[in-house]
Amino acid sequence: MSAAAALSRQTQGARIRPQALVVGSAYVQTPLQNLFACSTWTLEREATVNAGIERLTRERFPAVLCGAQDWKLIVSAVSALDRPPIVIALSEDRGKEDWLQAITSHVYVLDANRLAAPELFSLLNHAWRLCNRPGR
Repeated sequence: MSAAAALSRQTQGARIRPQALVVGSAYVQTPLQNLFACSTWTLEREATVNAGIERLTRERFPAVLCGAQDWKLIVSAVSALDRPPIVIALSEDRGKEDWLQAITSHVYVLDANRLAAPELFSLLNHAWRLCNRPGR
């Protein structure tokens, strides 16, 4: 049985906590910590993309946040999961080409320089509802 199938079987019917995994991109960690400190969400961290992908195969998260340079690797890895998290790419410079490619890959792109709680937590709460939807 694959790791993804085992994870699906193990967590079937269990409610997932409001938690997000941030992968790599140390430049976004302080603003994220400040936003998460005043919320019911838990922010988990992995320093590298490989460590983040490994963790995503073992644990379910409603959302994964990463730097703009890492979203393609994350999307590739989570697409094989039974219940993939939404991917939120935090970008300091939203180049039009990357931004359009991310959107067509169902990745949400947020400006890391202007990270706002309403925009971020609206996405996270949507991800949590999707993750805990029955039958999914």
